[in-house]
Amino acid sequence: MASLLFEYDIDILWCDIGGPSTFPQLGASWYNHAASQNRQVVMNNRCGANQSDFVTPEYATFSALLSQKWESNAGMDPFSYGYNSDTPSNAYQNATSVLTELIDIVSKGGNFLLELVAYQYELLFSIRSIGPKEDGSVIPEEAEPLRQVGQWLKAAGESIYGTRPWFIQPEDISEGSTNVRFTTKPDAFYIIAISRPSNGTLKTTAPVPIKEGDQVTLLGGNGDTLKWSVTDGTLTVDVDGDELDKIPLPAWAFKVEYSTT
Repeated sequence: MASLLFEYDIDILWCDIGGPSTFPQLGASWYNHAASQNRQVVMNNRCGANQSDFVTPEYATFSALLSQKWESNAGMDPFSYGYNSDTPSNAYQNATSVLTELIDIVSKGGNFLLELVAYQYELLFSIRSIGPKEDGSVIPEEAEPLRQVGQWLKAAGESIYGTRPWFIQPEDISEGSTNVRFTTKPDAFYIIAISRPSNGTLKTTAPVPIKEGDQVTLLGGNGDTLKWSVTDGTLTVDVDGDELDKIPLPAWAFKVEYSTT
């Protein structure tokens, strides 16, 4: 561990298991060492210390926004972080489940990091593990869903990358409302529907920060400004079914662009 901290100058210390380690004896020196190099470093909650920079639940998300930084980790294979030849093809996570998990985690302030067992490679924002076979190849059941999520991110990634969670979490869905998650940026607000808006309308009773002059568009759609209204506390956004069909996976990111006037 001393070699990792002081010779390789790592920026992230990600321990597993959470048992005793030498970090409590090395931690203060590591932080001071990094500060002397003008570097910021972080450590997860499994290094045997009573202090951590972020927590790392496995195969889990949370029902509410956390005050502490967190990073979820899971596998494309629900039974293994590495390649398991006994796992049937239909048991792997599909693109819809991966994307829904990504949206939910990010909307609650979490990270979603991909780990390849045998070597590591960052993608998206969780430990979403894929296991290479002995020849280094990755089976289609693990690779193709990630490619599909990548296509969605090309169209709607601005609702994920560089965003922050909103303090209101729409876990309790009122009747007639769309199942949505929220993310924010200084100049925009994002409403991500993880169920298809029914009858050509997105509806939410959450007090979305929108006012006259703000424009709403569907990321990945045709770019047209969508008609919206707020009646009795319910925001309604009208969107044509053909435009919804342009989105490659069942998650629709609506951007509320704040007016500058």
